[in-house]
Amino acid sequence: MSVDWGNVPAWLGAGSLLVAFSVFIRDRNERERAQVDRIGIWATTEWERKAPTDQDRVENCKVNFFIRNSTDLPVDVIQVAYELHNRWMVTDHEQSYPDLPVWSFEPGTDVLKIFIERMRIPPGDTKTWSQDFNFAHLAPDSAVQPEWFRGLDCRVKWALLIDNAGRRWEVSPSRGKRSKRVRWYSRRREYQPRDWDR
Repeated sequence: MSVDWGNVPAWLGAGSLLVAFSVFIRDRNERERAQVDRIGIWATTEWERKAPTDQDRVENCKVNFFIRNSTDLPVDVIQVAYELHNRWMVTDHEQSYPDLPVWSFEPGTDVLKIFIERMRIPPGDTKTWSQDFNFAHLAPDSAVQPEWFRGLDCRVKWALLIDNAGRRWEVSPSRGKRSKRVRWYSRRREYQPRDWDR
């Protein structure tokens, strides 16, 4: 008994149907993602640059936060997680001489985690605010000053958004990943608010 595998036109017809369906799904996902892809979230840092020989170590900074809605519809920002990365000039005791100290660069002992809670961003609006932070507890041993150019860097770890249609999204701007739709069956992560899945 032989199996009837059909003919070439039937296989081509089935293949084109699958391709058309996958293109339809991709286009629909792109349309749904269009609003959150136009939400900009970033932060800048300001701190005083000092020479490593200055005895008064810089331990405070100002972080400026920005959230921009470039769409024609409002968006709800449920939570944003920032990380303040730090890098220090550290005295290298093994290579230093009494009259000629040598410095190396080391990352801080940890990152400072900052969370921003709920706000609604109107269409075409940018929310900006600033906050002062002390980062002395992040300095490694023998740290003299923050590095001049890469001493402090505030990055967006993730953000939880709800678009105008009520769809929930998780975005990770600093990682370069695409916005991820959070559905009712998605596994709830530990950092998400309790009412996030309602």
